[in-house]
Amino acid sequence: MAGTRLICLALMVCFVQLSTAKELEQFSQNDWSSGASAWQSAMGKYEAESDLWTQPNFCDAKVLHGSAPLTVLFGLSTFWDEVKKRRNSLEPSGAAETSKPLEIHIPGAAYPFEGRSDWSLLSDHRPPDVPKVRVVLVLGTPWHEDNVPLMDAAREHDEVDKTNLLQFGVSIRKPEVKPEVGSVGSGGELQCRKKGSLAKGDEDFRKADLCRDHGNGLEVVCVEKYYQEAAAELPKPDLVVMFSPGFPQLARRSWDKPLRSLMDSDVPIMVNDLLLNTDSKIYDVTGKSLPKPGTDWTFDRKTGEGGMTLTAMEAYDAKRVGGWRNPFPIYIPQDDAVIAKNIMVQLYRGRNPGARPWVMPSRDALKRRKRLLNLVKFSDFLDKDNAKEVKKSLLTPTSTAYDKAMWIFYRDTVKRQVMVKRAKDSKKYRDRLRNKWKPIVEKLGLVNGRRERDTPWTLDEWTFILAQLKFTEF
Repeated sequence: MAGTRLICLALMVCFVQLSTAKELEQFSQNDWSSGASAWQSAMGKYEAESDLWTQPNFCDAKVLHGSAPLTVLFGLSTFWDEVKKRRNSLEPSGAAETSKPLEIHIPGAAYPFEGRSDWSLLSDHRPPDVPKVRVVLVLGTPWHEDNVPLMDAAREHDEVDKTNLLQFGVSIRKPEVKPEVGSVGSGGELQCRKKGSLAKGDEDFRKADLCRDHGNGLEVVCVEKYYQEAAAELPKPDLVVMFSPGFPQLARRSWDKPLRSLMDSDVPIMVNDLLLNTDSKIYDVTGKSLPKPGTDWTFDRKTGEGGMTLTAMEAYDAKRVGGWRNPFPIYIPQDDAVIAKNIMVQLYRGRNPGARPWVMPSRDALKRRKRLLNLVKFSDFLDKDNAKEVKKSLLTPTSTAYDKAMWIFYRDTVKRQVMVKRAKDSKKYRDRLRNKWKPIVEKLGLVNGRRERDTPWTLDEWTFILAQLKFTEF
């Protein structure tokens, strides 16, 4: 009898060992160090819903919980070697300690997107030598809803902190399909069914449940500050991730300081942007219209938000590692177009050889800037919210790199608006363009056939563009 028990016990131990070995083998095959198989295995969990990531899906709970962490998983699966170099560089011995968590900072985060995310989808795919993933959400505007559904049901939702600046705005109601979608309001706000899959999770949302050490290799830290205010208090990151940061837009000038610091530190910077497309080709996964999901993507400055990021990073002389099509986008259909949130992924690390030192405005220049801006009544030509935001942004001192990027990004748009207004606007406006404003409009490089402008616009010129030319496409 005792012998039988020993045999059974031995068999049980062997079974446990075999099971553990099998699980470890499967785990190692699916961790992000193994490459594409990691994100592909994560996508495989949705096998019963193979169209989850290839059609309108912006109200589906699985999509909202999964898009951000799975996007980061895709990134780590694609450029893990770059992140390992960073980890190694932070250790005196030249090799990352196995006790060190993978430190991921997400500046510009908000509870309705990154806070809705299930970050265990990322930590579950970590390699054996990464004991823990530490995701730091840096929430400068904690309840900002940027192309994600409204989160009104959350009890901690604060309307005062919420801002809809720079969102798309068309109104449409789509029929119910699977994955779940809802409606898009006139201000760009996304509304889902009150009894849909997102509703229960939003009602149960608590910061304390999100922002804690979850055990099993995951910790989420929430810092309700801007990154430039919080960075010095945080451990050095192994990877910095941004979702639609919006630089070099006029109202996003506060990005300049953290961008310069991050490039100087040589940390990998992963930027995930949206693409606005006017037809259904944006859903194509065959490679005919867009690159296949997970593959390299070569695009130019005019290609969606990714092109906007490219414009800024080129002005900063940032070293570009690559660009890819994200397999885990959020699709938002509009009247005559489709937004694909997070579909464009880029990685930058450090600056190109020979990049020039940063140049900042002098103390006298900053005093003059403040004096001039205080004389401008932005509310005379902008609505209340935009007037406040634009003035605050223009008061923010930025490097010549940001000034250059902002100018490159806007010059064609401003020129196009001037030409349209010349043809369509009031006789008074057209007369001013021809006579009173002609010298400055020519100097700005906004007249066809004239010598191209080769230097960024000054503060005085930007004020003229906003106040006199009535430019509002920012």
